[in-house]
Amino acid sequence: MIDLSKYARMNDIYLFEKQINMGYEIKKYLSAVFYEMTALSPHDFCTYELMRSLAQEKLGISVLPSHLPSQQLDQGIDIMLLLEQTNVFVRDYRYNLHQQVFIQETQETKQVRTIGVN
Repeated sequence: MIDLSKYARMNDIYLFEKQINMGYEIKKYLSAVFYEMTALSPHDFCTYELMRSLAQEKLGISVLPSHLPSQQLDQGIDIMLLLEQTNVFVRDYRYNLHQQVFIQETQETKQVRTIGVN
């Protein structure tokens, strides 16, 4: 079996005037992919958490946890609208027990709406 961790531990590579840190680039890429995949299919978050721990074990890379945000920065959805249209809420949102948030399922956009439960 090939030891891939040596690529993550490599010294910086210099290409012309650009400095590339392979460990950082791998960490950044894996963090982005795990977050995106968790946002697109929240029910598979355990799989991505397992992959994150494998990256730590096999590559020695500490990938950021792929948690979805627990709150929105904007005002988001009006609670009265949710109460008036309960059937739409039940149809469009799924509950993520691990992170205690409701996540909207939609194929129309890549934007993910979450509603935190406190």
